[in-house]
Amino acid sequence: MSTHVRLNFMLISYIIIGKIIEFTLTEDNLMNYNAQFVKRKMDKWSNYITEFELPDYKDLPSIGLYMDQIITLLSQYLGYLPNSYELNAETFITANAINNYVRLGAIPAPIKKKYYANHIAYLIMICVLKPSLSISDISQLIPANLSEEELKTVYNRFKEIHKDSSVKLISHLQAIAGTPETDNDVIELIITSAVNTSLCKRFSEKMSALNGINDEEAEKIERLKHSKSNKSK
Repeated sequence: MSTHVRLNFMLISYIIIGKIIEFTLTEDNLMNYNAQFVKRKMDKWSNYITEFELPDYKDLPSIGLYMDQIITLLSQYLGYLPNSYELNAETFITANAINNYVRLGAIPAPIKKKYYANHIAYLIMICVLKPSLSISDISQLIPANLSEEELKTVYNRFKEIHKDSSVKLISHLQAIAGTPETDNDVIELIITSAVNTSLCKRFSEKMSALNGINDEEAEKIERLKHSKSNKSK
């Protein structure tokens, strides 16, 4: 695997961890600060997220599906995203959004208005990454012109990263925050979650911005940064 591809997957892992952290601690009514309720929900989320897996590429529907069927299927696949009582059920993926992804070249065009396994794989990855990265950045990480074999490899690796990130998240939260016992513990847990989400998102944006910079440009940027640092002293 090339260095460029490894960096892409590392970036994706930071994005996924950040978004799962955000989901884990903002669903339901945590702002009521009912510590015992939060503890029960944390246990539930921990078990759910640890066991949750995206489908394998081979298990994606090979028959053509229409737009409304695609939206329903994505809602089923991405069960850890906000529930309909928090956000409108179509908020994270809509027909207009999918049409826009096609128009922007982020996913291949449908075939006679039908979407197949390759379209679904792209859409799953986009739905996971979109809250943290622009469509332009996602298209650079996961080009829409991949061959089917290349897409299978990329998607299945994405699935592994998603699973690995989920497991690491639970251990990370337990290590840094423990189990909330009081209202203050809940507040600290939410703040810790928000800070981690912000840091992961910022890191992802910075890494993505480095795409396409060659050695000469990198050296120029470092010299400019060094020059500005000296002037500020």
